[in-house]
Amino acid sequence: MKMVVYIYKELLIFWTNKIICFLTRLAA
Repeated sequence: MKMVVYIYKELLIFWTNKIICFLTRLAA
């Protein structure tokens, strides 16, 4: 169970960073 939470958090951080980069490019 702990492993699933870890993978989920990693994916969440990865996608959050991608979305932030995308929005920053739109705003620029």
